[in-house]
Amino acid sequence: MSSVGAVFQEDGLYKIVFKLQAEGWPQVRQFSSLEDMLNGLQAVNVPFDQVMDFVLAGLQSKGKLAPLPGHEADWAQFAR
Repeated sequence: MSSVGAVFQEDGLYKIVFKLQAEGWPQVRQFSSLEDMLNGLQAVNVPFDQVMDFVLAGLQSKGKLAPLPGHEADWAQFAR
């Protein structure tokens, strides 16, 4: 199983749920705006266009799980 995540909007907040393959439980991060989410995701060492594609695809699919772009180690930094 690879690392997966989903992005969605709920109750006026943008949320990202992600589970790293090496971690036991999914993590949730909430942001007050799409801009705040994208700024927060800059901590992930993945090209911005890949992060943006992941976020936009998640918003369009209404939170369907998808593989996280980049490497798990990149997302581990965001998880801290």
